[in-house]
Amino acid sequence: MYYLVCFICSLAILVWIISNERKLGTNAILVAFVTVIGDAGYYALASSTSLNEALLSNELIYTIGLFAPMLFFFNICDICKIHLYTKTKIVLYLIQIVLFLSACTAGQLDIFYKTVEFHYGPYGGYLIKTYGFAHTLYLISLAFYFIISIAISFKYSRKKNVVSARDVDILIFLYFLMFSAYAVERLIHMKVELMPFIYTIGIFGILIPVVKIANYAIETNPEILEGELKDTGLIVLSNKLLFMDCNENAFNLFPELKQWEKEEKIPGNGGRFNTFLRQDLMKYVESGAEDSMAGKEFTMQEEDYYLEFSRLHKGKKAIGYLIKFTRKNG
Repeated sequence: MYYLVCFICSLAILVWIISNERKLGTNAILVAFVTVIGDAGYYALASSTSLNEALLSNELIYTIGLFAPMLFFFNICDICKIHLYTKTKIVLYLIQIVLFLSACTAGQLDIFYKTVEFHYGPYGGYLIKTYGFAHTLYLISLAFYFIISIAISFKYSRKKNVVSARDVDILIFLYFLMFSAYAVERLIHMKVELMPFIYTIGIFGILIPVVKIANYAIETNPEILEGELKDTGLIVLSNKLLFMDCNENAFNLFPELKQWEKEEKIPGNGGRFNTFLRQDLMKYVESGAEDSMAGKEFTMQEEDYYLEFSRLHKGKKAIGYLIKFTRKNG
């Protein structure tokens, strides 16, 4: 029953991701997809009645064990706005595919499992195995993705204008949770597998920053990107006036934005933002208007700009504010 609940929960998350009106990205879909397959494998293993059934179920389980850590890493790169070259991704995929194929040799070759036996206990079917050299390579891959993901998370915890400190805390917590759960399973030899539950919690946790990026990031919002942005600056705030994102033109015109922390309130004094934009922004917020509102024109660096405020929507729900300023002679 426990494994079935994990499978249903992960399947519900996958359906929600696919049907979400904001596109959450291929990596988010894939990590949910392999989690569904892996959770189905855990349920199938517990329901197995023979060694052949158990080995087939075990292959499904390794889709999550081998591909989920890599896909979590890819999601972390997306969240931290790290661009991975296509060739790099291909190499990483190929390595995991080779390891997965070696896991599929269990019961036939001794490269992944030297020996494997099927047993049935009070919690269902399970395998007792001794490990081959390919399983050691699998453990190395787990350690690699754990270390590199934690390193990236800690590194970007200092770049708070790139990624929210809250998001970094979530990422670090998720990876330590996964690593700890796996270590506990290996050391204690628990009767019930923790990983189906942990990975299901993991995809839910990784969705928190992914959804925020889909909602607030400029590059993922078609309604923000409409029109020519060469001479346009954009700043996105949440409903609580927390800083969420801005484009390069905004950085150039208001350099203090580079010091702002994501998901923190905008500083109350100093800087060009407070001189040129804050007063009009507060008037717009206090008016409670849902339609866009043009503010005053302002001149900066010998250039004249139109200023406009509008609400940012997800479907019919207002989720934040968009500040747009466009160079008049652009």
